[in-house]
Amino acid sequence: MSSDDNKHDREEDDVEEYEISNLLSYFKKNNIDVHGIFTYEGRTVFLFIQYLISGLDFFIYIPSKYFIKPDNSVKNYFHVNLKTEEEEGVISSIFINNKTNTLKKSVEGSLNRFVPLFQDSIYKLVYINKEMLAYINRYDTIDSFTFSSPFNRVGFYFMTDLENFYKEANNLEKNVVMHETLLYTKIYNTFDNELPGLYKTLTDISVGTKKFSGKSENKLYNDRIRRIAEIINKNKKEGKGVNDCINLTSNIRNSNLKSIFYMEKVIQFLKEIEEMK
Repeated sequence: MSSDDNKHDREEDDVEEYEISNLLSYFKKNNIDVHGIFTYEGRTVFLFIQYLISGLDFFIYIPSKYFIKPDNSVKNYFHVNLKTEEEEGVISSIFINNKTNTLKKSVEGSLNRFVPLFQDSIYKLVYINKEMLAYINRYDTIDSFTFSSPFNRVGFYFMTDLENFYKEANNLEKNVVMHETLLYTKIYNTFDNELPGLYKTLTDISVGTKKFSGKSENKLYNDRIRRIAEIINKNKKEGKGVNDCINLTSNIRNSNLKSIFYMEKVIQFLKEIEEMK
């Protein structure tokens, strides 16, 4: 769990313990299916449900003040144990095949950019795939988990906490649809404003990557450095100044590294787009 969750949860009332069978019974009586039960360190943290009449998929977050321990009633449901990963020592790199971590970073970045749209709402946003779950928490920061065993669904979903779930009760489906309508209108309007100015950038990247050859760029760099080194040696023998050549060598090295880091960003960006499809 995040430090924010732990800090705030300690400030809440004493922990209340509940039977998960009561929740599962409530779902069954109200035509709600359960896609998955997600637990962390012996308590239920998320419930992934579907309203069978409308088809609405939805997440419920259960604050730690409500200790809902899985029991035998979960055996007929998809049960996933959550785990956290320490960020220290975890490297996302084009030189290391770590697709899960690359996608995790990309999703967390996307969710973080969406935080302002959810700050005044009881609804938050969740992303899940077979290996991980990331979400905007109640304190409008991003948390994530990985799974001990694979899950069977992929996508973004709305979420609220257990208290608001009960408060919304029969109105939740209607209110989520209203929230979606307002949210999507705002998002698509923003897209329409942003995209036209980015067309040229997208075209330039497309053309540049098609023309790019790492082998050719490496050969060009080495040839330029070699030729300047020859000129420097010749000028030294002839007693001529070499300051201009030294400055040129420095500029070539700097330009080459700048090009390398630019292309790395382009490749990382394209990989993230590919993995999000």
